[in-house]
Amino acid sequence: MGEHSNGVGMSEKVTVPSSLNLHVDYIITNTVAEAVADTQQEKHSNVVGMAEQHLKTDNVTEIQLVESDHEDKMHRQHLSHSQSNPASLESDLQLVHSSCATPPSHTMVTRSQRGILKPNPKYALISSRTSATIPREPSNFRSALAHPCWKAVMDEELEALHRNQTWELVPCTPAMHVIGSKWVLKTKLKHDGSLDRLKALLVAKRYHQVDGLDYTETYSPFIKPGTIRMVLSIALVNKWSIRQLDVKNAFLHGFVSEDIYIEQPPGTVDPQYPSHVCKLKKALYGLKQAPCAWFDRFSIFLLKYGFFYSLADLSLFFFHSNSDTLILLLYADDILLTGSFVPLVTHLIQLLSSEFAMKDLGPIHHFLGIEITHTSEGLHLYQ
Repeated sequence: MGEHSNGVGMSEKVTVPSSLNLHVDYIITNTVAEAVADTQQEKHSNVVGMAEQHLKTDNVTEIQLVESDHEDKMHRQHLSHSQSNPASLESDLQLVHSSCATPPSHTMVTRSQRGILKPNPKYALISSRTSATIPREPSNFRSALAHPCWKAVMDEELEALHRNQTWELVPCTPAMHVIGSKWVLKTKLKHDGSLDRLKALLVAKRYHQVDGLDYTETYSPFIKPGTIRMVLSIALVNKWSIRQLDVKNAFLHGFVSEDIYIEQPPGTVDPQYPSHVCKLKKALYGLKQAPCAWFDRFSIFLLKYGFFYSLADLSLFFFHSNSDTLILLLYADDILLTGSFVPLVTHLIQLLSSEFAMKDLGPIHHFLGIEITHTSEGLHLYQ
């Protein structure tokens, strides 16, 4: 018996005949029996397939074992024959060597297969460094003194130091804290890999310095990349010329306030005073306070001339005179200069050259690793 709900929500009882119930039970029983039979037949087929596959595998293994035994037997027979016949053994060895000398075949296409014999461009700069026209960088100052080109640049550096009155020789006392010195020898290359110049620097061993004794303040501001882009944009919009300057031995122009003593330059000790040491009057490359001393010296000179520095970037200096404007960027020993009045720019370059050893590089072309090309539409920068 069961309840059947009509469409209006009322329920009524419906009587199902018993013959219909028996017929349904018969259908369900036969369906279950057929499903069980199909499952058993499928399992039997799987078992038979696995048995046949296992049998095939055993046969293949037995065949491989028989073939392996046969090959071992033939190899032993051939070895015994070779030992009894030396000529046969020698021919076998030649055959093995010839097979080893043949390179394995592969699908990779190499440069030699295509007939490309020119050097790879990414190794061009490395190959240019090893060129016979470029002197090799010496490993020590003795090797440098033995080479005429390197000795010439070392003598030129010493002459610049003496002309700048960087130090004075004083007798060494036990109370002095003496800092070591060394030569740094580098080859300067152009952007195309060719030789630009040889450079020799006398450097103080900064790791010998003691905080509070040999140095105090070491901070020196560095120009921001955004400032460079801003100055270039201002110059291009106003159609101003951009000049590039280089300060020779920039860090040697800074004054030091501490008592600093260094050893005499290696290989160039004064023969009259071999035991004396150098008391610095100006900064030297390698000192921790050298960048700070140079920036102080240069900024003080600009402020006296009438410049003022930017609060956003201390390496950016401005000058205003009536309607004329000058903008100067300082990064270590590299200077960018632009302005609205060309004679005023030229006058400032002459003034800087009278105070510092300055080199006018002309219009901007290469600054901080960025190569700059002048075009009809402006400047093209690439790195």
